[in-house]
Amino acid sequence: MTTKTDNGKLLIAKTLSTGNAYRYGLNVNDEIIAIDNYRVNNDVLLETLLNRKKAGDEVTFIVSRSGILKTIPVVLAIDPTVSYHIMEVDKPSSAQRKIYHQWLRIE
Repeated sequence: MTTKTDNGKLLIAKTLSTGNAYRYGLNVNDEIIAIDNYRVNNDVLLETLLNRKKAGDEVTFIVSRSGILKTIPVVLAIDPTVSYHIMEVDKPSSAQRKIYHQWLRIE
């Protein structure tokens, strides 16, 4: 999911239909009030709290949906949309070349 701040409120801006936020019941425009009973009022704090957890952990969101407070437990998962790749750069430094070879296990 992604969030946005609107008039001092931390809102869910987007959820993926394949993601756990959507699967467990978080909706676009839900205002995130707290996570595991910690008040959350900005995306930096949200990210800090979530980064303390790992995939498979359950966190409890308290959200306001149309003025009604809801408690929604969500099991965290790895974001399937995030991927990394290693690529060569033109004129790498010796440090970059060393790291590249280590990652690819090139002798």
